[in-house]
Amino acid sequence: MRCIKRMFSLCAVVVLALSGAARAASAETPHIPPAPTVTPTPTVAPVPETITKDPTLLSKNLNDAVRDRPLGPVTARPPARPEVSIKALVQVEGKPIEAFIEIKGHGLFLVREGTHLSVPTEEKLNLELVVQKLTGDGAEIEIPALKDRLLVR
Repeated sequence: MRCIKRMFSLCAVVVLALSGAARAASAETPHIPPAPTVTPTPTVAPVPETITKDPTLLSKNLNDAVRDRPLGPVTARPPARPEVSIKALVQVEGKPIEAFIEIKGHGLFLVREGTHLSVPTEEKLNLELVVQKLTGDGAEIEIPALKDRLLVR
């Protein structure tokens, strides 16, 4: 046990001696302050030339493309109107009128006012038909894509 106490006291003496040596060494060397951090001053980017140009003027490439395009009628034609006929009108008391309409090449459809039908055309487009009005005399069908109305009797 005495050996352990002596060993601890010997360690304490060594630690104190070393810390004293470190203090003496630090007293001999001059204190050097850390280098100051230099922050670069922000620079303002120059305004691009495109912003200062008039935005309503066309660029040279676009102006050439517009000038060189052929003038004339548009060659695309609107889709043909489908052939529609009424096969039967169904009037039940207390219910809205319904009709069986036939669209040539597409079959029979039971429709009411406000019914939307999508019919494929020869141009591989879908043409929308909207039943606007059904009366005992016939039907009024709108084709929004053609801005047209069909009166079917």
